[in-house]
Amino acid sequence: FVFSGYIEVALNTPGISQYFFLLPLAIFINSIAYVLGFWLSRREQFGTIAIANLCSSITGKAVSIGYGSIAPSPFGLIFGTIINDATLLVISLRRTLTEVHLFRNVSYERLKQQALQYKKFPKYNTFANLANIASMQIIPFMLAFFSHRLSLGIMPLHIW
Repeated sequence: FVFSGYIEVALNTPGISQYFFLLPLAIFINSIAYVLGFWLSRREQFGTIAIANLCSSITGKAVSIGYGSIAPSPFGLIFGTIINDATLLVISLRRTLTEVHLFRNVSYERLKQQALQYKKFPKYNTFANLANIASMQIIPFMLAFFSHRLSLGIMPLHIW
């Protein structure tokens, strides 16, 4: 929130800071859904994962398109993404809650021991995930960057 003006200028996205209040909610919902997805995968509940992915994709896209047809704005896309993850969370949570008895024997000491044992996993997994996301998002960023430069007349139409 402190650097919202700078972020708008750096990303060349005027008005995006008004949606920053949704960021903590989006991160929280996405994180819990991500963890539950790993749990379901560990428990070999692949059918549940497939149903959750299908339903979440349908609801997320329906909300994005529906909101966009009523009041076109970035909020519809952001809210659609949050609904997508929330649907994934709810469906995954319904299946996970049937196995809550497995968590009764969890202690803080054992959790701490496991965290220390596997502390390198997030360190390496984070960079792998960032590289994966960057590879998927680079084309939209490049299109936006070059189309903006073209609209300003900064770059000629031919690149060669």
